[in-house]
Amino acid sequence: MVKEKILTAHRITSPEIFGIMTPGKLGGKDEVTDAYLLFINTVVHPYQQVLLSEVEDFLHLMYPTAGEFSVGIQQTKLFSDGEEEVDVVTSV
Repeated sequence: MVKEKILTAHRITSPEIFGIMTPGKLGGKDEVTDAYLLFINTVVHPYQQVLLSEVEDFLHLMYPTAGEFSVGIQQTKLFSDGEEEVDVVTSV
């Protein structure tokens, strides 16, 4: 009961995202991935946008002559899809 209240208060869409398994339920990768994406897009991403806006405002206050600042957050993948992205640096 307490566990469900905590998850609901934090808007957790599926407890499997955090490793909390439901007894008698077989979870699949697709279900966890869908719940993760829903959580990221409805809970995490809006908070990140607020924080990024505040960081940019702070940078403008600290460095008013520096021009425009653009800060961002790189999202990690829940599961590897087998393809690795490799940044290639070339020079002349």
